Parts: sequence; C-alpha cells; structure tokens
Amino acid sequence: MIRTLGLAAVAAALILPLAPAPASAETHVVRDARGDMTRVTSDLVNGGVVKTRPDRAQSKADIVRLRTRYGARALQVTIKFRELPTGPEADGWWGGYVSVETPERRYNASFHPTRGRVRVELRTGSGGSRDCRRLKGATLVKRSAVQVTIPASCLDAPRWVRTGAHAGYQPESALPDSWSDDARATGWNGDGPPALGPRIRRG
Repeated sequence: MIRTLGLAAVAAALILPLAPAPASAETHVVRDARGDMTRVTSDLVNGGVVKTRPDRAQSKADIVRLRTRYGARALQVTIKFRELPTGPEADGWWGGYVSVETPERRYNASFHPTRGRVRVELRTGSGGSRDCRRLKGATLVKRSAVQVTIPASCLDAPRWVRTGAHAGYQPESALPDSWSDDARATGWNGDGPPALGPRIRRG
C-alpha cells in the first residue's frame, strides 16, 4: 500500500508541471517627454488650424507615461499626466482618446473627464459607434492619470493589440488656443491618429 501511494505521488509530480500555468496579462509601458505640448491656434469662424508651435510651459494634459495591460478579459490603458486640468482652470474642455489597432480593424475610445466622472465612447476607425456596455473610465487623481478599460469582447477578443493615445486641453480663457500631446511622439503631429506602439499579446 505504501509503495502504491509512493508511485502515485511520483506520477502526480511528473504530471503537474505539464499542466498549463494561468495566463497573465502582458504589459507595456512607454514614457513621453515632459514639456512637449503643442499649442494650437484655431480659426473659430472658418474652422481649421491657423498655426502650431511647441509650448514647454504648459503642464496640464501633458502626457508623461502610457501603460497598456492586455489580459484575457480586458484591455486597460492608463495615461499619466504631468498635471491634470482641475478646478476653475479646467473650464472649457479637456480629454482625448485611446487608439487601438487589432489584426482586423482600428478603434478609438474617446474619454472626457467631467465633474469627477470620465465619459468614454468606443468607435471604429471609420467613425461607427461600437456598443460596449462595460466600457469604463476613471480619473486617478493621486496619480494624475486617466484609466480606460475596454472589455476584450468589445474588440472581438483579438490575439494582439497596438495602442496609442492623444490628449487635448482647451480652457475657455485661452480661446482660440488649445494644447495637444501624443503619448508616443513629441507634441502633436497636427494630422492623423496618434502613434502606435508594439504588438501586445492577449494574456
């Protein structure tokens, strides 16, 4: 009987290492330069951009870090800022969007923090609205960050994603000027979607 139990224990020891380990989320972090905001002057009457120039002094909505975590159930993107626009100085508009590329298509998750909440909307790259009830946004005040969580099912659970982010800040007192930043580039390129990082595989 003792020999039988001993053999069973040896067999179990040989089998257990072959069992698949629980999947873990893959994470990618990129740092963006501080003080690399682009100041944009717009034509409020006819539309369009009049001019752009660097503005190292602007700290609000200046992206300094982008963290992407892609697990089995959700894609979580955390955008850390040099300073969050808050209080009276945030009057006007500020927000941005997370751009997500999958093997099949591109998505944009726009975020707009207001009154302690973050409104998030998911659209395809062509502009079509994407219904996603568990889409979440949160302001992490102590970390000067905004976090966007997209269920993997809302992206059709792709095997990999590439992410980028853009933020903009337009206080009413500064009209017609606003400030923009790309998480993976210097300032804002003035045209097209934000730069994307490497492929991050689903955990």
